[in-house]
Amino acid sequence: MFVGALGRHKGIDVLLEARRRMRNRPPLVLIGTPGPDTPPIAAPEIVVARNVPSAQVIASWMRASAAVVPSVIREGMGQVAVEAMLVGRAVVASDLGGLRDVVEHNVTGLMVPPGDPGALAGALDSLLDDPETRQRMGEAGRLRARQFEAAAVVPRVVEVFEDVLRRRAGTHAGRR
Repeated sequence: MFVGALGRHKGIDVLLEARRRMRNRPPLVLIGTPGPDTPPIAAPEIVVARNVPSAQVIASWMRASAAVVPSVIREGMGQVAVEAMLVGRAVVASDLGGLRDVVEHNVTGLMVPPGDPGALAGALDSLLDDPETRQRMGEAGRLRARQFEAAAVVPRVVEVFEDVLRRRAGTHAGRR
């Protein structure tokens, strides 16, 4: 399953080409917003859903075999990967940007070179062929994704702000 803008910057064309190259082609669900650069998607085994509420996206992740995040641009934060991991899905993602911070190769998913449909097809085939590995990666992903929840992140952000304020106060105290 893929969630995101259905544009070339998110690697939708790479995903469609990868799917064409896969040994096994289960149905593919694409949830997102089409744009002017969305390629034509006419295959009956590819479901495109638009304007899907967040709760339904999460419910869809729970039924997906795996998540795919084939971005070709540097993602600041791999939020889609985190969402999929929270419900225990293994992730196949492009090895760039913030996705590197979220997906741990061979632990929570598989990382592939961005823009490489052959590598993406191979990674998806290997996960789909191995339910035990998908399960193991999904469980590891569920644990890793907890690091990105507000309860884990907010205290660290507050700590950074407090540190900056302390340093600033110290700098101003020395000027008196």
